[in-house]
Amino acid sequence: TKFRAVSSIQVILEFCLPVLAALGLHALLQSDKKSMPKLLRFGGGLSGVLLLLLLSKGMFTFTGAADAYLREGYGEVLFAELVAARKTVFTQDLTRAILFCLFLLAGVAGYWYKKISRTAFIAGMLALLLFDLLGISQRYIDRDLFVSGARMAQPFKPTSADRIVQQDSTHYRVYEPRLGLTGGRTAYFHNALGGYHGAKPRRFEELFQYFTTHNITGVLNMLNVKYVLSEDETGLQPLRNPDALGPAWFVDTLRVANSADAALEQLKTLDFKTTAVAIENEISLAIPKTYPADSAATIVLKTVTPGLLEYETKSATARFAVFSEMYYPKGWTLTIDGAAASIYPVNYVLRGAYIPEGTHVVRMEFNPPVVAIGTGIRRAALALFIFLSGGLFYRQSRKA
Repeated sequence: TKFRAVSSIQVILEFCLPVLAALGLHALLQSDKKSMPKLLRFGGGLSGVLLLLLLSKGMFTFTGAADAYLREGYGEVLFAELVAARKTVFTQDLTRAILFCLFLLAGVAGYWYKKISRTAFIAGMLALLLFDLLGISQRYIDRDLFVSGARMAQPFKPTSADRIVQQDSTHYRVYEPRLGLTGGRTAYFHNALGGYHGAKPRRFEELFQYFTTHNITGVLNMLNVKYVLSEDETGLQPLRNPDALGPAWFVDTLRVANSADAALEQLKTLDFKTTAVAIENEISLAIPKTYPADSAATIVLKTVTPGLLEYETKSATARFAVFSEMYYPKGWTLTIDGAAASIYPVNYVLRGAYIPEGTHVVRMEFNPPVVAIGTGIRRAALALFIFLSGGLFYRQSRKA
């Protein structure tokens, strides 16, 4: 398994270790008390080993194979702080482990000598477990990051260009070439073309690389980039793109390419306003490939939310619409006047749909079944856990 954040592996550890602890506690409570002395001796021996390591920390250098690189990259002062931090972590973790072992031994001894009840012993072990989990979680989850929007300091300062663009109330995208697709600053203020996220659609990255390599300006038009924030000696300047095609439009011609590479090649000379290109194994052969020109046909975006897009269309004949939205089949559905319809990938990354003649309401909704199923499983598992935990606690209290 691959983890984008290395600390994610701790989530698995925090699940497995409590499960193992629960199994061990259950075995301890079910065993006869003749095994208690052996357990106490083992715990005492482990505590002694940990204490010996703590007292012997002066024998360790706290250096590693990569230290030459770190010393060269950060300098002697910062490297010395790094070594000091390693010593601190070593000391604190060993001290913490010794204290936990002593608390556990005290609980087992108290239960063995009948100084504490079975219920009190179980409650104490659970409290110790929760204290341990919360202490570990504090190391890699910064609680200060989870604050309300009112308390969150503004991470970016708006420029005069940002303020000018924000005066436009229509639906559009903004592109800042100097930041490329990973511009978190642009996405903070605008509906940006990019923005940082761990999950990046492969096709969109391929299109962007192809666009920058071959300077295909029409790609910005089909992605509804109405403003380009260009930097000069005076700062960022908002350049308006008059050729942006808007949230959606009708095309007169639907081309079919025999491969993804061929579709990309056609984008170099494609008139995005009147023509769209699809890959042959991704489009229905029954859909007409040419449509009569109709300057009176309209498609207007009426509703915009993260999970819902609603359009109103009007045309005298059937048309093929291109939507300036990323094609993603796992969750997005299309209905025309409430009847299910198909979404097709066009122009390598966008969505397309066949729209009948007349006036219609076209809705795109994001409602993946896996989310509903996962939510149901999560709620059922939580209810089962609470029921079993309550039953186990009640049973143990009755025995005590």
